[in-house]
Amino acid sequence: MAARGTERRIPRYDTEARIEESEFNTTFVAMPEEASSVNLVQVNSLKKGSPVMLRGRPCKLVDYTASKPGKHGSAKAHLVAFDIFTDNKIEMIAATKDKISVPVVQRAEVVLMDIVEDQYLVVMQKDGSVRSDLKLPENQLGDTILKRFYNDKKKRVEEDDQELLLTTLSWADDEAIVALREGYAK
Repeated sequence: MAARGTERRIPRYDTEARIEESEFNTTFVAMPEEASSVNLVQVNSLKKGSPVMLRGRPCKLVDYTASKPGKHGSAKAHLVAFDIFTDNKIEMIAATKDKISVPVVQRAEVVLMDIVEDQYLVVMQKDGSVRSDLKLPENQLGDTILKRFYNDKKKRVEEDDQELLLTTLSWADDEAIVALREGYAK
């Protein structure tokens, strides 16, 4: 221990000096695009079916169980969710008082116009623009889209019947078709 009166003193800086110094040492960090499309909420406010970010992926919560607080810790929540785009199962345990990211997923409805040879869909958006960058899903929904499009194509043209409408979900650079229905574009 140092002798009395010789201990080191930490100098106190006034607030203005720190502000002036920080103006010259400012660094800017580029935020990823998806960072702007998430919100923070407490884990204990989540419900089954709500969107949640787990391991950096947007997911739909399918199971939420919370435990009681223990002797030396806070209450924990066990989250089970499926990735919205890849349908992979993701599990996580978090404290119920922690904050967790919730993705802001955009939902849009497009009109299916054609399917080209390499399984890409030609669709028309609400604003009238045509896109051909959506890939046909490789699951039961994709099979249903193919069957309904080719089997009902002649009938729809002859009878001026309803159109095939696809519901898409998009977040950051990911986009997926999640539903098919017949109807008129709004």
